[in-house]
Amino acid sequence: MGRQIKIDQCNFERAFKKSLKSITQPISLRAQAIADDIRFNKVNPNKYDGKRLNINRNIITVKVGNRHRLLMTETNNEIIPWQCLTHKNYNKMYMRISHI
Repeated sequence: MGRQIKIDQCNFERAFKKSLKSITQPISLRAQAIADDIRFNKVNPNKYDGKRLNINRNIITVKVGNRHRLLMTETNNEIIPWQCLTHKNYNKMYMRISHI
C-alpha cells in the first residue's frame, strides 16, 4: 500500500507544478484555471463539484475531465492546489493520505 503521506510536510506548490508536467496540456490548463479560481478569486470549490475526503477533511478533490482529479488542501483559511493526477493514481494515493 505504501507509506502514509503527511500533509503538513508537503511542498504543495512544487508538487503541483511537478504533477502538471505528467498530464496532457488541456487538462493541465483546466486544472490550473480551477486552482487559480478557487485560490485567488476565493470561489467555493462546490462550484466545480469539489468534495472533501472522508479520511481527511482538509483535502478537497475536484474532478478535472473524466479521468483526472485535482487535489487541494485547506490550510489557515487558504485552499492550495497540491496534485493533479489520473483517476487511477488518485485511487492508489487515496488510502495513503494521513488522517492527521
